[in-house]
Amino acid sequence: MKKRIIAVILSLAMSAACLTACSEEKNEEKNTADTTTVTSAATAASEETKEGETTTTQEKTTTAKQKETTTASKQTTTQSETSKTEPVVKKRRMLSKIEYYDDKNKVIERDEYNYTTDSKTGEIHCKRTDYGNCIPGDYESVKTKYHTIYVETYDKDFKILKTTSDIRQSLLLDQYEYDEKGRMKKHIEFFDSGKDKGKASYTTVYEYRSNDKLKRAVKRYNPENKVVTVYDYNEDGNLVKEDHGTLGYYEYKYNKKGQEISKEGRLKDGELVQKQNKKYDEHGNLCWYDELDGDAEYECINKYTDTGYSSTRYSIQDGKRQLIFKYTYKYDVDGTQYVVERKEYVNGKIGMTTKYTYVWL
Repeated sequence: MKKRIIAVILSLAMSAACLTACSEEKNEEKNTADTTTVTSAATAASEETKEGETTTTQEKTTTAKQKETTTASKQTTTQSETSKTEPVVKKRRMLSKIEYYDDKNKVIERDEYNYTTDSKTGEIHCKRTDYGNCIPGDYESVKTKYHTIYVETYDKDFKILKTTSDIRQSLLLDQYEYDEKGRMKKHIEFFDSGKDKGKASYTTVYEYRSNDKLKRAVKRYNPENKVVTVYDYNEDGNLVKEDHGTLGYYEYKYNKKGQEISKEGRLKDGELVQKQNKKYDEHGNLCWYDELDGDAEYECINKYTDTGYSSTRYSIQDGKRQLIFKYTYKYDVDGTQYVVERKEYVNGKIGMTTKYTYVWL
């Protein structure tokens, strides 16, 4: 039981650490060249004299060299005009709504995301309102009584800058800092309640290699400036070790393609309490993984199509599998994936369903 409790704490600590796809519009460049042949001939007016009628024709006043120069000039002007490209507009799929349904298919919570852009700074502000907070019962009866407001701020390139809670008090929850290359340099978390409300709780500082890949991240608990987690990355920027101090640590292994093939969670003395193995298909997609978490055993199977894939998770007891989660993902035109639905099962029967709606910004 002690191992199970520690494993759970370790797992929760792991889930607390988190670090998308922009699609660019292609500009068609239309190149047309005006080929103008100057073949003007000036014909003199006919003069009538006493000796008879004489026709005088002027010589061509435009030489071949002048023709070439005129044509080239027009071609250059045309190319210059048509080669102008529109500024690239970066867009990203962002959440606009999350709805939670109970086993009777009734909404019990709804999270709404409303975006506005600051015309001066280009910053994007997302006001997220959570209605219901998963309180059992009809959503319509609780949506106006129970709600929480968050505001997330992104820069023009969709890098998150900060998160605040309770728009009336502007309580800062998270703050993010970036270096001159746009790499995340620091993430500061703040207490949202208690005597230290509004003060920094955890600070994570990121270090990079010369190839701009992550090298190390150190997370400290601010009141005592105590290191609580150290994340170490290999030269490819893959996480290889996650050390939680007295709670234990995780170790990760990768194949030659840089795909994670195993994760092991151990206590401080090295005793194994959690293990996960992963397999990939011929296209590089994660198709299967199993997990041993204390005394609990799980298995996950992913199935892919041209439009997306589904991820189904089972618990295993006495050699029997029981369905507990199923996720449905779709692909964007650029190949990035996004979740559209999550179903939770209890004793093999449908429990809560979560649906996701997105908007392009």
